[in-house]
Amino acid sequence: MEKFFFRIEIVSKRDILISVTADTESQAKARATVGPIENRIKKEGVTVLFDDTTESETCNKEVVCSKEKATINPEFMQAGKNERLAAGRYLVIDPCYVFGKPRELWSRICNELKEGPDRDARDPLIMTVDNNKVFIFSTAYGDGCYPVSQDEEVIGECGVDAGLLSFIPEKLITSLNHKREDLGTWVDIDMDSIIEWQSIPGNVQIDNVYVDTNYV
Repeated sequence: MEKFFFRIEIVSKRDILISVTADTESQAKARATVGPIENRIKKEGVTVLFDDTTESETCNKEVVCSKEKATINPEFMQAGKNERLAAGRYLVIDPCYVFGKPRELWSRICNELKEGPDRDARDPLIMTVDNNKVFIFSTAYGDGCYPVSQDEEVIGECGVDAGLLSFIPEKLITSLNHKREDLGTWVDIDMDSIIEWQSIPGNVQIDNVYVDTNYV
C-alpha cells in the first residue's frame, strides 16, 4: 500500500509551505493528490512552497523522514543607511528560490523580516552566511516581475513569489549548488558601494546597478 504524508505550515502572511514525504515511487501520486489544495490556496493570493522529501530504505514507514541537507547558520541584522556591499558578482533573485529549503531556514528569514518594536516590516535585512553578505529587501507591489538595470540599461528581470528580492554573492550561490539561476539576474558591482535603498517605493541602487520595483 502506498503511503505519503503531508504537513502544511504557514511561514509568513504570504507563504504556505506544504511538505510532502513519500517513497520514491509514490512522489508523483503524492504531488497529484495535493494539487487541489495548492490550487485553492493560490486562489487566495498566497504563494505555495513545496518541500518534497523521500523516505530512506531504513526509515520506519510510519515516520516522516527527510533527506540530509547542508546546514546553514545565518546571522541577521537590520540594514543601516550606510550599509555597503563588497565589489563582486551577485545574483539578484527572490530569496525564497535560494533559501526556501530547508523550511526551518526560510521560517527564520520570514521571522526576521516581521515588523517589531525596532523595525518596520519593509526595512531591508542583512543576512550573513559564512562571511557572505546577502541584502534582502521588500518590493513595492509584492509578487510580480521586476526589471534590473546596469549602466542605465535593462539587463534582465526577476520573478518574485515572496514579495522580496535579494543580492546574493556568486561565491554563496556556488557553495549552495543552486540550480535555478534563470529565476534571477546576474550583476557586477565594480567597487565596494553604499546600498542606496527606499523602503517605499521599494527601489535599490548599488554602484551602477538599479532595481526598480515601483515602475508600474
